[in-house]
Amino acid sequence: MRTNELAILVEKWLRQNGGDCFCNQCVATQIGHDAPSVGRALAHLVIVRSEEFRHYRGRCADCGTSALVTRAVQGFAWA
Repeated sequence: MRTNELAILVEKWLRQNGGDCFCNQCVATQIGHDAPSVGRALAHLVIVRSEEFRHYRGRCADCGTSALVTRAVQGFAWA
């Protein structure tokens, strides 16, 4: 799957999860893709759509690990 296509899948998943932050591994596990590919897709989202996603060191809402996490900004969605 290409990075752009995977980024769309990751975006939808993050938006469905209420603005919680997740590490790359947990996102990868939840959507059924490998962590390196998901990491590239998340980096793409954070760069291209920086006003909609936050990427920072924090605690993953799923596994509880302190890691680089990403979340969708609440209330921001393309029409």
